[in-house]
Amino acid sequence: MEIKINNRFIHIHFDNPKRFLSWAIVGGGESIGSDIYWAKVHEKELPLHLDPIEVLKRRMKNDDIEGIGLMTSAKIEDPSVSFFEKSGIQVKCLSTVGMGNALCVGDPARNYPRVGTINMILSVNCALSMNARLEAMSIMSEARTLAVLENKIPSTKSEKLSTGTGTDCIVLASEVEGIEQIYSGKHTILGELIGKAVHESVDRGIKKWVQGQNEQNYSHQWWS
Repeated sequence: MEIKINNRFIHIHFDNPKRFLSWAIVGGGESIGSDIYWAKVHEKELPLHLDPIEVLKRRMKNDDIEGIGLMTSAKIEDPSVSFFEKSGIQVKCLSTVGMGNALCVGDPARNYPRVGTINMILSVNCALSMNARLEAMSIMSEARTLAVLENKIPSTKSEKLSTGTGTDCIVLASEVEGIEQIYSGKHTILGELIGKAVHESVDRGIKKWVQGQNEQNYSHQWWS
């Protein structure tokens, strides 16, 4: 995995094509490819009359990158990366975290979401059956939610603790070739490593975000 980072985007490139599964706004669903584009956007760049998909597609075209497309208002210069290995299985998770759109599952729907999201990609060094890929996505979501709950981030829409944000996105990247892992639940080594990698990465990202918010508040109070 090669990672290029600047103040506009993260570009992740795999030497060998990967099998992707995601709900990314560009290239979501199931696909095979080598590139993921992670755009930094500001709220003023996404007024109500603009389609965020078209905005992201235009950004990707201008930077001459095709593949999976994500966007976030969170800081991208210092993504949280976690890596775990056991019994020949390697799992790496990269995430960026912004909690400005924090919500609890079941909160009233918001017509126009605020910026702030948890984006993450998890790469595994083995092929996965469709069952295993779906189960891996479930483990990723569960680990993300655990990290959010442990950090006690309040929902922006209710009095409950948030379980994520309204625009979280997950990308799973697995090998195209090789003997498929049939399962990836919590009773498997693969599931164990997925849970550890995602939890550690998201937890670290939330703590960075909280620290940034505290620094902004302190600066505002100092100058007021």
